[in-house]
Amino acid sequence: MARFIIKRLSQFLPVIIGITFITFMLLYLVPGDPARIVAGRNATPEMLKAIRHDLGLDLPWYQQYFNYLWKLIHGDFGNSYRFRRPVIDILLDDAPKTARLAFMAIVIETIIGILAGVISAVKKYSFWDTLITLAALAGTSIPIYWLGIMLQYFFGLKLGLLPISGYGGFSYMILPSIALASSSTALVALMTRSSFLEVYQQDFVTTARAKGLPERRVIFVHVLRNAMIPVITVIGLDLASLMGGAILTETVFSWPGIGSTIFQAILMRDVPVVLGGTLFLAIVFVVINFIVDIFYALFDPRIRLEA
Repeated sequence: MARFIIKRLSQFLPVIIGITFITFMLLYLVPGDPARIVAGRNATPEMLKAIRHDLGLDLPWYQQYFNYLWKLIHGDFGNSYRFRRPVIDILLDDAPKTARLAFMAIVIETIIGILAGVISAVKKYSFWDTLITLAALAGTSIPIYWLGIMLQYFFGLKLGLLPISGYGGFSYMILPSIALASSSTALVALMTRSSFLEVYQQDFVTTARAKGLPERRVIFVHVLRNAMIPVITVIGLDLASLMGGAILTETVFSWPGIGSTIFQAILMRDVPVVLGGTLFLAIVFVVINFIVDIFYALFDPRIRLEA
């Protein structure tokens, strides 16, 4: 197990460096002048030149990149051009808001997705199986932003049951978390059904049933535990992707999280915020992926033996 953990940890640094380099180059090649954002519309050429020099934007791209890496090593994510604040402060303010939304979506995805998948597998080829499969296919096909608008229209404007936008308590989280979890819930349901049916046909399940064990124990102890290995991977990686994939949801519902902050930073050419936000989400993704690998190895010893 220790060898497995060390091997996974050794992959962290190359991934982080690769992500920062790709993001930096994409932002470098995108047209636009960040100095104008800092100086404003009425800036003179002399002011723009001085700002570019102060920010290091007049240096070659490779020197700018290595300067950025050097600052990262010392824990400096830079300052936002738009907000005139340290990027790390902005991310620490916004990340918990996105984490709340992502965690709520994961709870919905896990409970509804696994339950629907198990029912669909147990009731194979029945009315419930067909209904759940069609609903899951629809969930993977409907765009999140369109579903979010429909939820706002019916539950917010028509019925007046829930707030349609803004940041607040639990009621403000319901609609955006449902929209955010829709596609992932459908995927988990389909994955659970497929994995459950595959395990359900194994010899050890037949042996357990032949020993006279109750069908409920066979399903939830013997079948479901072994069927959860690929599902755990999907759910774990979803938590990381939802942290960064909530841009559309946060925009539709005016939720002030890290996704909407990065989106606005891209529009405003606020390079330090985009780089810092991307790096932050990359670290979150790598850490969660590492945790998922550990659980995966615990459920299936063959994984750590192959490492």
